[in-house]
Amino acid sequence: MVDRVFPIIPPEHYPAFQTFVPGLPATFNVWNAKHVEELRETMRQGERLIEVVTYPGAFAEFLREHRSVGSLMTLEAFAIEKAAVAR
Repeated sequence: MVDRVFPIIPPEHYPAFQTFVPGLPATFNVWNAKHVEELRETMRQGERLIEVVTYPGAFAEFLREHRSVGSLMTLEAFAIEKAAVAR
């Protein structure tokens, strides 16, 4: 079984993530709808879901430490790193 890590953005922190991650949908509701569809598809494919709650301060620190800029890819990398540490 393959693990698939998903970053979870709390709705109250979504505006902060929009400042770090270009290309996020305009609203949390749109982001969440896409996220739910991805979760469903992942489950259909038999992958194991690992959801990681993300916070803007920790993500900003991750970007500084990795000398990176915010993107959907770095948000996913951040969630993967957090999931690995939590194990």
